[in-house]
Amino acid sequence: LPLQLELACRQESGKTYKFSVDEDLWTIVSKHLVVWVDEQTYWIASRFLMLGFELDLYSPAEYCMVYWYMYVVFIRLLEKMQLRLVSNSVNGELFLLYTVWAEASILLPS
Repeated sequence: LPLQLELACRQESGKTYKFSVDEDLWTIVSKHLVVWVDEQTYWIASRFLMLGFELDLYSPAEYCMVYWYMYVVFIRLLEKMQLRLVSNSVNGELFLLYTVWAEASILLPS
């Protein structure tokens, strides 16, 4: 938003500058930041849910709901991790397949 305001003010004043590099950099950084924040948020949610089991906060009647919620949180966490890895990886498709397999084998009981 500050960059957009600055661009609008400069366009109105008649000054013309090239901001394509700065705009592209801002877009890239903001996308990576949003993905990182989402990933951290889901990780924190999963940790809180697991801590509830360690502290015996859930009754046996609530286990089903908590397991379902943990499933949703872990799926979202995996999606965000995949998005980050694909965006950072040169050979994203192979790396994505490997990480999905590795993380699924860790999360799913054998």
